[in-house]
Amino acid sequence: MKQTILISLIFLSFNLYSQTKDGFYVTNSLDTVQCKIELPTFFGKTDFYSLYGSVKVNIDGVTKRYKPKQIQSFTVYNIDSVNYKFMSFETERYFVNVLVEGGLTLCEVYNPNPYDHSPGSVYALIKNNKIKYLNLFNTRSEVGKLISDYPELYKDWAVDKKYSIKDIVAVVKAYNAYTKHQ
Repeated sequence: MKQTILISLIFLSFNLYSQTKDGFYVTNSLDTVQCKIELPTFFGKTDFYSLYGSVKVNIDGVTKRYKPKQIQSFTVYNIDSVNYKFMSFETERYFVNVLVEGGLTLCEVYNPNPYDHSPGSVYALIKNNKIKYLNLFNTRSEVGKLISDYPELYKDWAVDKKYSIKDIVAVVKAYNAYTKHQ
């Protein structure tokens, strides 16, 4: 048993490393600081779960680690041609990964399994600086409440159910486009 654990640890150590990418972070005083951001990788893939609790930044050879309460947000450029933004939110102990930003912001929130602490996440919506968590049972009703000020979209989502639960990104984008022109 001990040999199996030791071999597993040695094997894992060969597959854990990090890379750095260009990005920036926003301080609590709203200053934008250009930097390199260290991205942990696992088997060659970016380990986003490692970024939820803290982020390591490098500015001119000096490395610093920031936790969510210490900075507003950070953005990493060009991971597989996508820019990723993580922001802190007053009620969260972790950074939230912003998927769609606007008057209604869709994000992914780190949510470890309470039994074995394995990585997991849930979706959440932020509107008027309040966060609403989504789950299997409340997604349609919570999204419906948040988009009720856009009657046509509300009808398509909550009443006629023209959108499936998987279409939440499209619904949030449609809502943000509508409210942007109001």
